[in-house]
Amino acid sequence: MKLFSSIRHSLAGLVIGVSTLVWGHSAVAADAIVFRYGAFSETFSVQELAEFAQTGRQSSTISYYLRRTNQSPEAVRSALTREIPVRLITLDRVLNSPAGDFALDRIGRTIQTPANASNRQALRAALVLSASGDNRISLIEVFQKYPTRQLNVDGKELITTYTQISELAQRIQNLPDIFRIN
Repeated sequence: MKLFSSIRHSLAGLVIGVSTLVWGHSAVAADAIVFRYGAFSETFSVQELAEFAQTGRQSSTISYYLRRTNQSPEAVRSALTREIPVRLITLDRVLNSPAGDFALDRIGRTIQTPANASNRQALRAALVLSASGDNRISLIEVFQKYPTRQLNVDGKELITTYTQISELAQRIQNLPDIFRIN
């Protein structure tokens, strides 16, 4: 059973790695984010949100949304760009466990596919792809790596979700020390 699980994880990692190499930027990735804040909603391109996160330059749409929802631009930029260190292999193992499914389901209440289906799988892919290469996760990178053309985000719950992702990453970071996972 343990051998099968190990092979399954290795194959999952191989598939993710090969698909990233083969398809690179042509793979399906989010182009647009629909932010809901109560009854109010606004759509941003992922590119315009990434530019805001990196430079602080606000498009008219982002500026309007921030004013309308009374959000601090600096706080939003900080939440989008703060990098969380995580070991990729440990992340993959945890996200493919019952505890990982539970965490993904909770986060999936805030970050969802357009059809609100397969949220767990989409988040798992986005988190793993975000961590691949540099062993770090950031919210903007999760949005950029999300495997659907559009994603829906509950703006009221976003900070809570960011905190949940940070806590999950911290627990994952500590797992190798506790269980001696390499």
